[in-house]
Amino acid sequence: MNLESSTLVLRSINANINVGGFNNDMTFQNINLKSLLGAMYNKYKRFKLILTAFATAPASVNSTNGIVNIYMEGLNWYQSSYDTSVNANRTRALVGTAEYVTTGRTINYVTEAGYMFDTQQTNVDLRIFITRVTDDTIQATQYSPSIIVFSIYGIDD
Repeated sequence: MNLESSTLVLRSINANINVGGFNNDMTFQNINLKSLLGAMYNKYKRFKLILTAFATAPASVNSTNGIVNIYMEGLNWYQSSYDTSVNANRTRALVGTAEYVTTGRTINYVTEAGYMFDTQQTNVDLRIFITRVTDDTIQATQYSPSIIVFSIYGIDD
């Protein structure tokens, strides 16, 4: 991996909310990858996306709904979305895990592993959804508005 990178910042207030008025299933429409990646778009075939921050205000959650998985759909994942619960690749990637708290700040469990994707289209709709870790389901829980930050690196062949 090289040091060239782009930053993708997603704010829940800019998303279409897919489930009621909750901030747990959001779609960010018409993201132009060519514009986001700049010169890297034509220079690299594959990219690595790493969640670098997930920030939110305290939420009214119980201990069961407080620890969540953060998933993303919309990119063409490259051999990195295998899910043992279905023994197959999925269109979603688990990009991070977070723990909502009722006071203080949200605790992020961020990994540097990241996910690889390629650019088969210029414009994408990115869906971010949050599931409870205990059973991987989207809950009708009002999570606080959030900001989600990703670093994207070009991958050398």
